[in-house]
Amino acid sequence: MQNSKSQFKIKNYVILVFLLGFSLALPLIGQAAELYLESSENNYYIDETFVVDIRINVKHGESINAIEGYIEFPNNILEIKDFSTGNSILTFIEKPKINQEQGLISFVGIIPGGYSGMIPGDPGPSNLLGKIIFESISSGTAKIILKDNSQALLSDGKGTIAELSTKGVILEVEPPKEVQPLRDEWQEELEKDKIPPEDFKPEIVKIDDKYYLSFTTKDKDSGVDHYDILEKFSILRLGIARWVETNSPYLLKDQSLSSRIEIKAIDKVGNERIVKLPATYSLPWYKNYFIWVIIILVILSYLCFKLWPYLKIKQH
Repeated sequence: MQNSKSQFKIKNYVILVFLLGFSLALPLIGQAAELYLESSENNYYIDETFVVDIRINVKHGESINAIEGYIEFPNNILEIKDFSTGNSILTFIEKPKINQEQGLISFVGIIPGGYSGMIPGDPGPSNLLGKIIFESISSGTAKIILKDNSQALLSDGKGTIAELSTKGVILEVEPPKEVQPLRDEWQEELEKDKIPPEDFKPEIVKIDDKYYLSFTTKDKDSGVDHYDILEKFSILRLGIARWVETNSPYLLKDQSLSSRIEIKAIDKVGNERIVKLPATYSLPWYKNYFIWVIIILVILSYLCFKLWPYLKIKQH
């Protein structure tokens, strides 16, 4: 009898342990993606510049097509120098937002066609979303975390919110040593960038009866820093045309679409890619002010030539 009770207790204990283990594993089983931060080192000195990667892992069989991330960092220990979109799998909806005073970073992007994880044959990790460039400004323990309101959407045509886990990084910042050369990981990466942003094809779109220019491109190394645009009006107005820093979509100043357009994509190093668009509609000759200026000048020159002998006679 004692032996039977003992076996019963052992059996119940085994079942209990199994159920407990299974219940702990359930969140992992249902997890579609993991959003995490990664740094090359865990220890830095004051005044060093380093890079923290934002990456994502996707559960086998799942596909992610949109990500919204919110990152918190100690602004008394770290200062953000930049946010690089170079080599990111995301197409950013807008420029990532940085708030040094509140110690917050946010970004939103989509992945056309979805992302289902790294595949065999990838030359390197293909799960990069962005790079945060920090400078350490004081000593202490710096916890950089992904906030709970970060989310990812499944590529299922319904915009379903994916089960998402997050993992931040903890870094130790120490006072500099006299013999310790300070590192600048970001500068080391920038020095390798000799390639301009990728070629791209701008499009003119009509929104609320107004014409806008839509454009975007990527830069695999340092990332696109900004765009400049130049509207080349008729030759008479060319003197007032100038490069203007802008974002997409850009409201065209010339709504007649008779101007030539140039768009310049510039990366973090200064490498440039210029794309040119011809005028959609050419002005008819009688609307081209430059032609009328030429005609008037020709007429005035002819009149001067004809009247010059009479003017000379009057002078004598």
